[in-house]
Amino acid sequence: MALMKRTPLLKTLLLLTWCVGRTMGWAEEAQNRIIAVVNNDVITTADVEQAMAPLYGQYQAVYRPDELPSRVQEAQQQIINLLIEERLMLQEARAPRPVEVAKGRWATPTLITVSDEELADAIAQAKGRFSSEAEFLQALQQHHMTLQDLEARYRDQMTIQRLVDREVRSRIAVAPSEITAYYQAHMDDYRSPEAVRLSNILIRVSGMWDDARAKAKAHDLWSALKAGATFAELARRHSEGPNADGGGMMGWIERGRLMPEIEQAVFAIEPGQLTPVVKSPLGYHIFRIEERRPAQTKPVAEVSGEIEDALYQEQYRQRYAEWIGRLKEHAYINVK
Repeated sequence: MALMKRTPLLKTLLLLTWCVGRTMGWAEEAQNRIIAVVNNDVITTADVEQAMAPLYGQYQAVYRPDELPSRVQEAQQQIINLLIEERLMLQEARAPRPVEVAKGRWATPTLITVSDEELADAIAQAKGRFSSEAEFLQALQQHHMTLQDLEARYRDQMTIQRLVDREVRSRIAVAPSEITAYYQAHMDDYRSPEAVRLSNILIRVSGMWDDARAKAKAHDLWSALKAGATFAELARRHSEGPNADGGGMMGWIERGRLMPEIEQAVFAIEPGQLTPVVKSPLGYHIFRIEERRPAQTKPVAEVSGEIEDALYQEQYRQRYAEWIGRLKEHAYINVK
């Protein structure tokens, strides 16, 4: 029985191993096989395997066995492209090419370095996310990494981050006029429909209450409310809705979010008033309007930060793609 229960998992693991081996040739004896050449650097199967390691468990959990080969192959191609871009950026950071700063004038950007102290601080922060040194080392082992591998990886990442800050992020600026123009062109995105703040009592049609009894109960409660009973108190004692413990309070509900038969009744009354008893597939409802808010458009001041972030990200993607494209144009890249 134990073997039978494990069979699907074993099949998945075997298929994943087959897929990796077939698509990239990651047999033990081929770990140093060259996958790509980037100027004077090479990317090997070991580099790709290490980058792919965190994805194995995720892919096994998400995809069916018959999907794994194609999904892993897609991921491998993406990883290879990312590794190529990383190599190009590290080469640029450590041996920058001269750039034309004015007509006929050229200058070489400064080297980007990461000090040992900065690296030690980054590693200490990484360790701090684990409860113990042993747990930290176990996580490294699971990702097929040594501490030296991690240090090298962090140094590379910090170097790349500083290079991208200098070459891309420092060149991005979102002007107030751009924010205003975007807001005016997308005002529909910042309109909120009419809304009401509702309280609700629900009597469900269920085994205990057939339709006739549920309807009669709801009408009795409605009469009690019209006679002056407290809505919240009756909701706590009698409502079968999910918000009964809170006195039936539902909060703000925008027009278009309710069942048509309920919405018609709710938006026909004013704050402080009760709807008639309303039937829905759940049972019989009584609603009270606490507040009403007209349809409105958020002012530009309220959404300017959101718009600025969106414009910044758009500019970043465009500038990064252009910059990486130029690095690739001036590089020798050969994917095996």
